[in-house]
Amino acid sequence: MVRVLLIEASCPACLEYLRVLPKINLRLPIEKRIKIIDCFEWEQFGLKLHPIMDKFGEDFEDYPLLYLDKILITGAIWAEQLKIFLEKYLEEDFIF
Repeated sequence: MVRVLLIEASCPACLEYLRVLPKINLRLPIEKRIKIIDCFEWEQFGLKLHPIMDKFGEDFEDYPLLYLDKILITGAIWAEQLKIFLEKYLEEDFIF
């Protein structure tokens, strides 16, 4: 199971995701939480901090990127849409 969110700190859409994701992660067991990865090191120095980054190629620039158990969501959606999607998709994993 791989759950990651790739963000860029200067991305306004990424900030929307960061408003929702910590609240969702609190409701998940530690091993099922979505890992948030800031891609600054990747963008500036070519350093890949997670093996999943190899899947997206060298020229990836479409932030935010949410990868949930082989489902790929790229580009921006509203925070409320993200919250509804994640709550429905992850409802069986929630501990409260």
